[in-house]
Amino acid sequence: MTAPSQPLVPPELCDIVVDHLHDDPRALATCALVCRGWLPSSRMHQFHTLVLHRFPEWRGQKLSLISDPSSTILPYVRHLALGEGRGREVDPYWLDDALPGIRVDDLEGLECLELFEIIWTSLSPESLARLLALCRRPRSVALRLFHNHSVVPLIHLLQACASAEKFTIHGSFVHGHDDEIAALVPGSFTMSPHLRYVEMPGYMYPFYNALRRLAPEHGICTIYFASLYANSAASAARFLQWCGHTIEEITLDFPDPRQEHNRTENHEAPFYEVGGLKDNTSLRTINLNGTPPGLLAVLKQVTSKIVDTVSISLDSESPDLDFGAFGEPFSKGVLASAKLRIIASGPDVKSLVEMRDMLYGKLPLLQKQGRLVVERAGGQPIDTPEPPTDVDRWGAFPMVDMALDHYFVSPAV
Repeated sequence: MTAPSQPLVPPELCDIVVDHLHDDPRALATCALVCRGWLPSSRMHQFHTLVLHRFPEWRGQKLSLISDPSSTILPYVRHLALGEGRGREVDPYWLDDALPGIRVDDLEGLECLELFEIIWTSLSPESLARLLALCRRPRSVALRLFHNHSVVPLIHLLQACASAEKFTIHGSFVHGHDDEIAALVPGSFTMSPHLRYVEMPGYMYPFYNALRRLAPEHGICTIYFASLYANSAASAARFLQWCGHTIEEITLDFPDPRQEHNRTENHEAPFYEVGGLKDNTSLRTINLNGTPPGLLAVLKQVTSKIVDTVSISLDSESPDLDFGAFGEPFSKGVLASAKLRIIASGPDVKSLVEMRDMLYGKLPLLQKQGRLVVERAGGQPIDTPEPPTDVDRWGAFPMVDMALDHYFVSPAV
């Protein structure tokens, strides 16, 4: 007698079940025990992101998952975050001991690497070599609070990111001198041919000045400059001019001088005084945050004839708002067909609605042509009482959100 056939669950349904449970580690572990066929899908979610940082009790057994010779989960890791962290008087450095044991070659699916508070001088040559090897495969590499007194190690690290499409660095301070760069950085310095997106603070000018001096071939098309102060604005402009026609999208974040004691001049002046965006002839998207007069001066130097959208972050309480002046660059010249997107911020909904109505009144032609958009960050309508907290946190032009940004407040990470 033929044994009755067992009912089969379609693989597609299995995937739907596992995908639905992606944020429940216990449920995923249970799924992996149900049948061997569910194992890859559940592991893909369960071990997609590994965060290892300075707290030993949180780090737990995660390090062994990527260093133990018997571990089989390495192919499932897509996002790896390593954080040395603060508190040296309490917690010893751990990365120097951990890095040599990480099975770098077996992390074959690694797509994103985060490095948080890496103390370069605390790492042995063996650990440094393993760290650079770890940078070769990911398509996205993000650094935060990179500690070093020289720009050279950072240049070496960028060169090691051979597959990177996105490179971001924040909260880092480095110094660079011409003789140091010439002596320590090889003349054959290259960047990833895949690199398209670079995000960095303006005060990292020793880093991008070094890149401009080394002049490697590149295909960078998107640059985000955060915290662009007057002392670095000219260097940023020269870097963009060196990048030239490859740049298609630029975000410039000039801090509000009203937040600085006894400061009256804007931070944009050094940027446009050296030519600003004049050499970026392939720009399609421009995102600006700063003082209205300074931003208008930046826009007047744009030479790209293919700009599609200009997004400007405006505060309804800014004392120098001249709404009519914003129409001038968009009525003639290279921006005559571009869309103006105003991302408004303010103390309350009433002030935002008033700001929107004033813009519509001052720029009726742009509104009629469908070229004027006024909204909150994240595309939220102006009259939204309470926009999502995460959108409000990151502001008009969101930066890369790192998993390690959250580890001080969430032991579950």
